[in-house]
Amino acid sequence: MKRAIAIVALLTALTACSTTTPGAPVAEPPQTGSETNRSTADGDGTDKERALVALDPCELITPEVHAEFGVDSDANFQEFPSSRSCKWNGTPPGMTGRFAFGYAIFAKLGVDEVVSRNEKKEITINGRRAVTSIRGAGDVYAISLEVTPTARLDVQFNGGAGRNPVEQMWERATRLAELVEPKLP
Repeated sequence: MKRAIAIVALLTALTACSTTTPGAPVAEPPQTGSETNRSTADGDGTDKERALVALDPCELITPEVHAEFGVDSDANFQEFPSSRSCKWNGTPPGMTGRFAFGYAIFAKLGVDEVVSRNEKKEITINGRRAVTSIRGAGDVYAISLEVTPTARLDVQFNGGAGRNPVEQMWERATRLAELVEPKLP
């Protein structure tokens, strides 16, 4: 008797919570590489956002960056759900230790969405609105350059195992931002 009651209760619960949607299911078409990139970085479709999506972060490095930052590695491209990034390694002249630095394109997140371990500070780079932030374990110095209110490019600089003054770390991050800013839409 208890078993019959339990089965009736289970069937009642299952049918009470079920819904049906009329029509036949249709699979979405597979995404190609370019569609995948676009889906993670389309923003709202403004001309500037489309131009930002078209940029390859690994092609943003300049000869000045190579010289001033002692680049000694190949580009390392990475793609994430919200960004595409490229980083390099090197030892900038006058600094102690190894460093990683690079650019990340966020075509759906503006500078107002920057997450920081410490207080964010609004600045300008070559006349463009930007926000500074500390990330990671407190050793990633980041400058987010606004492309539109909902799209940005991040410059990140870290390394040296704490052997360089904070001011020098910010100077290098700022210099990276100054060098890449003219390439942005």
